[in-house]
Amino acid sequence: MKKILNHLRSDWYKYALELIVITAGILGAFALNNWNESRSIKIKEVNMLQELAAGIASDVADMRVNFAFHQEALNSQNVLIEWLANDHDYTDSLAMHISTSFRTTSFISNDGAYETMKSIGMDLISNEHLREELVGYYDKSFEGYAALEIYQDELRMQIRENFQTLFDQYQVYDITKESYKGAMKPNNPTSLKENSVFSYWLNTQKESTVWLTRLGINQVISNGEQLLEHINEEIQTLEQ
Repeated sequence: MKKILNHLRSDWYKYALELIVITAGILGAFALNNWNESRSIKIKEVNMLQELAAGIASDVADMRVNFAFHQEALNSQNVLIEWLANDHDYTDSLAMHISTSFRTTSFISNDGAYETMKSIGMDLISNEHLREELVGYYDKSFEGYAALEIYQDELRMQIRENFQTLFDQYQVYDITKESYKGAMKPNNPTSLKENSVFSYWLNTQKESTVWLTRLGINQVISNGEQLLEHINEEIQTLEQ
């Protein structure tokens, strides 16, 4: 025993060094494992953010097309309202304006990445404020827009049911034309100008178009562009 103790006393620094090396190795391996795990999570987060950004960019692009579409409808509605209110002769171009006035859109969000994120856990996005923005964009902005879109489509259907006998056909689209613009020629233009009920529905349709573009489409575009900016900033932060 004495011999062993003497040996330990003489070579203690060797054993201490070995212990330090072993401990450092364990701690190093543990740190490396944590670093790899953290890096893997960051990569997944960046990939998800990139997919979300692509979906939102697609939504914004679609909304811009819808905005132009409804602006065209609004222009035709104004032309018709002005014609109904004044002593102007009927021209063939009004048939196109009648058709364009009652076109609507049906927007479907590119929300596949968002639905995937919800299924695997919102905590994948580490930035709490960004998570809240995403929820607001998908679950609130679209909810308001969808309500306006449904309301306008209901108006169009009521107009179709109640006033289809006033025109030679109900045609809001013509797929044989490159512009897809239809034409609805009044059976009796003079009678149509005197139809106060039709004038009421036309003005109501115009009002719904204004609400849809200003409070619906513009809001979604604005929220989407702001969210895209924040997502890209977060991606840059994570990749540093």
